[in-house]
Amino acid sequence: MSELSSRLSQLRQWLDDVVEADKLVDNIGDLLGQRNALRAQLAELDAEIMRKRQAVEQEVAALDADLATRQRAFADELARMAAQLAERDAQIVRKRQAVEQEVAALEADLASRQRAFADELARMEEQTAAAKAEHACAENDLRDLRMRLDHTQAVYEELRRKFA
Repeated sequence: MSELSSRLSQLRQWLDDVVEADKLVDNIGDLLGQRNALRAQLAELDAEIMRKRQAVEQEVAALDADLATRQRAFADELARMAAQLAERDAQIVRKRQAVEQEVAALEADLASRQRAFADELARMEEQTAAAKAEHACAENDLRDLRMRLDHTQAVYEELRRKFA
């Protein structure tokens, strides 16, 4: 019986090993299922990453295009402003030259008027001096005339007394 018992024991051992192997197969099956589920999740994540990467790349491309457009617009605006600035500078130069010419003309006119005024002033001073000299001469003549008149009146009075 010992052989039967040992065989039975061995059979039990095999059955235990088969049960254990069956459990391992079940566990391997579960692990393979989990692995496949994780692979599916990984594939979904990869697809989502690719979609997001494409979306980001498209957004970056759109931003690059927008940036290039804005840079061109900025360069155009800068060129327009530079042209306006150059035109205003030219206007300022023209106006400055016109003002300088007008100032030069006014200064020349002022100098001419000052000379004319100085000449007129000198002529008037000469006239004043001549008038003063005439006045002094007339006063002398008047004094002489008064003295003669006084003398003539004195003589007339004396003659009148003598012949009266």
